[in-house]
Amino acid sequence: MPGPTRSTKAHRIVAAQDKVAVEVEVTGTHAQGLTAPDGNAIPASGRSLQIGLAAFRHLRDGRVSEYRVYYDYRVDYDHFDLLTQLGLTN
Repeated sequence: MPGPTRSTKAHRIVAAQDKVAVEVEVTGTHAQGLTAPDGNAIPASGRSLQIGLAAFRHLRDGRVSEYRVYYDYRVDYDHFDLLTQLGLTN
């Protein structure tokens, strides 16, 4: 969800030694196409989206040496399923 309509809110930040974990909520507008896991294109819908994610960083010598992000496409199990938000399912 790149673009000016995106906002990011950190809910939890946990740090221990050389590792940092952040739980984040991203909201914005589906303004650019996405690629589905099967390789098919999902064209921009113009719809509002809310996606949760967890980002993990491993620091070495004061720099990020490893960065992983895991997306939770069901931020609210009743209302915010990604495919429903994109209008692809009910």
